[in-house]
Formats: sequence, structure tokens, C-alpha cells
Amino acid sequence: MFIKIRTDFKSLLKFFVYLCIAEDAHFLFLLNLSSGEYRKIRQLLFIIGILFLLFLRTKKSKYEDLARRYLFVRVYNIYLIIVFCAVAIFSMLTYHESLWNVFSEGFSYFYLFLVPIVICFFQENDIDPDRFFHFLAVIGMVDAFIIVFSAISVDVGIPPLFQGIIYHFKDGHTRITYQMISLYSLVYYFDRFIKTVATKQRKKGILYFFMLFIAFGGMVYYDNTRITLIAMVVAFAIMIITYSGDNNTKIIFMGVLLIIIVLMLCTNSINSLFDSFSLDSDKGTSTLARMNAIEHYRSFFVEKPFWGMGVVSPINEELSLIVYGPTGTSAFVDLGILGGVYRFGLIGVFIFIAPLIRLVYVLVELIRQKSHYSSLIVGAVVYLLISQISLNFLDSPRAVFSAVFGGMIEYIYYLEKKKQ
Repeated sequence: MFIKIRTDFKSLLKFFVYLCIAEDAHFLFLLNLSSGEYRKIRQLLFIIGILFLLFLRTKKSKYEDLARRYLFVRVYNIYLIIVFCAVAIFSMLTYHESLWNVFSEGFSYFYLFLVPIVICFFQENDIDPDRFFHFLAVIGMVDAFIIVFSAISVDVGIPPLFQGIIYHFKDGHTRITYQMISLYSLVYYFDRFIKTVATKQRKKGILYFFMLFIAFGGMVYYDNTRITLIAMVVAFAIMIITYSGDNNTKIIFMGVLLIIIVLMLCTNSINSLFDSFSLDSDKGTSTLARMNAIEHYRSFFVEKPFWGMGVVSPINEELSLIVYGPTGTSAFVDLGILGGVYRFGLIGVFIFIAPLIRLVYVLVELIRQKSHYSSLIVGAVVYLLISQISLNFLDSPRAVFSAVFGGMIEYIYYLEKKKQ
């Protein structure tokens, strides 16, 4: 008996996008892979995506159709090509880097180059956005549940099935990083929770509350990233404030939100959270490392504002000093979008700024068109904008999902415009 494997463009495209989603979900932790191995997988996926784009370029009608419908994506991709070439030449001349080193160190910042592939995936397979949104949320929630279950099990041993969990200990308890897909699922199910309350679907409402309670609690205690918590809470609050459905539901949620704010003020929780950013707090070493990183990378930006620091691989002692600074603790991943600007200078600033501006523009248009996607995308965009303070959406761990999400948003915007 033979298994038939389809190798047509449409099927391969579908396999590629689902593989990207699986990578962001860390393959549900079923594979025992290190952070370095996941990075290599992202590099490989990026190269495969480029090959897809080159093949798509040979399909003149498909390519021209995409270029005509998605002008922003086309212009942005041309800009990415120019920036990559300029940065590669600068880095090779300044640090004697090889082209491969430049690519392997900086590839994630160009991951949105694959957005046309995601759009093509939607169009070629006639994907229903609602079902796809739900599919992503289910995978993300399963991922979050596995993290919580595994973190609780650390003391007695993580189940053999989930040996791919990467964890460490900090502040006296287990820390496991939530993937972007799990954070997206929190926004998705909070949106569904609001709507089920409005439509009085009690059983679904209880189920969604239970799921959110576990996943959000896991994010607070085990992911334990302050900016993630702040961004997610603000995203939930804005979703409630901007909710345009049943007025009674909005009043209930606004009342609950007000009670939570009052309780946090009375218990000094908000002050404690923001005080944790102080150098004198128990998390002061983390704040100090970020301050040192800003000072270190800013010196390169001030010296060459147009180019920034460039892309450097820490392959020897001299280059490691440039990458990690004199304290050895500096890291771009701690600085959010600011780190990206310091690395790519003024020539590359729109790598980060342009997609965020585009997201806000599309969100405003969807709200104006009264799209049923608007409340979900409000939460996702608010979270994304706030988290850029320290979590750059194009850093390697987040780049793959950012490309998939960017393609989703562009495709939805196109469909909504067609309805007008």
C-alpha cells in the first residue's frame, strides 16, 4: 500500500505554511531541540520561502496579480532587498564578515519578505480566515497548556512526551517562554469569551474562561515577562473599551475592569510592577543589563547613524566584544524595536516602523468598515505595539509567526475591501 504525496505548488505551499506554524509552536514540544537548532530550522524555512518566491516569480499572472492587489507588500519587499544588500556590503567591509555570516545572523529581520507566500497560500487554497484564525488559536492554546502542565511537573520530571520543553529557573521558580502563537491564542479566546457572554452561550463562556484562566496564569507565573504581562492586560482592556456589540455586555466587562483596577491600586500591585524596573528592585540586574546594552549599542548608532552597528557574528573574541559589550551581557533581543534601529541604523528603520504603521492603518480601516475581525485584531495590534518596548517582533523567536500574521492581515484587508 502506497501513500500518495502531492507535489503540486498549491499543496507544497500549504505544507510550507503549516510547517512554519508548527515551528512557532515548537512542534508542540514533541521534538527535543535546542534554541540553536530552532534557529537553524528558521533559517532553512526562510531559504525555502525564498525559493517559493523565485518560483512564484516565474508564474507571471500570479505574480502580477499579487503585485497589483498588495502594493504595500510589493514596495516593502523591494525596500527589504535594498536594505539587505546595503547592510551586507557595510558589514562585510567593516567587520570582514562573509555573506553567509551576515545572512545567518540577521535573516530574521527580513522574514516579512515571505508575506507574499502566506498571501498566496490563502488565495491558492481558498482558506477561510475564520477557520484559520481558530486553527491557530487551538494550536496556541494547546502549546500553552503543555507549558503549564510541564512547568508544574518539573520537580517530579517532565513527561517523556514533552522532552522538547526548554526551561530554566529564575526568581525561585520555573520559567518557560510562551511562543507568539500562544500569546495570540490568549487574545483570540478573550475575544471569543466576550462574544459568548454577549450571546449568553453559558457552556462555551465557562469553557473559554477556564482556558484563559490556565493559559493567562501560566503566562504570568511561568513566562514571567513583565512587558508581556503589561501588553496583554492593556490589550484586554482596550478590547473591552472598544467592544461595539451588546451594551449590557460592555457595561458588565467595564465594571469588572474597573473593579480589577481599583483592587490593583489598593493592593499596590501596579506600583510594585513598575517598581520592579528600578535598579534597586530584585530584578535590578535585568534593568541594568538593558541600560548597559542601550549605552553600548547607541555608541555605534551615534558614530554611524545611517548604518548603525550593522550585522556582526560573535565568531571571535574581538567581534564578541562588539556584539555583547564590555560587560558581556548586552543583547539586542532585550531592547525591542530600539535594538533593531541601533543594529540597522536609519537606512533600516522602516524594516520595523513600516509594518507597524501598516497594521494600525489596516486596523482603523477594518473598524471603519465594521469588520467582525476588528475586535480580535485590536487586541493583537495593541499587544504587538506595546511589547515592542523589549520584544522586537522580528527577533528570531518571533519572526516566523510575524510573517504568517502579516500575510493573514493583508489577505483579510483585501477581502474586506472587496465587500465594499
